[in-house]
Amino acid sequence: MTLNLDALLTPDEFTSLREVSKGMIQRDLPEAHQLKLLGLRLIKHTSDGLRLTKAGQERMAWGK
Repeated sequence: MTLNLDALLTPDEFTSLREVSKGMIQRDLPEAHQLKLLGLRLIKHTSDGLRLTKAGQERMAWGK
């Protein structure tokens, strides 16, 4: 399955993605952001909490 890195994220959704990338989420992500980022396979659940996927890392590098 090819992921679309051009899928639009709102500025707030991208901020949520950035929070996950830091590894220490200071607040709960809005449920809608979490569901969208999971659905786009930019983040995943692990035993340590939410983490970026490879696609999420690429999206962070892309910067929007």
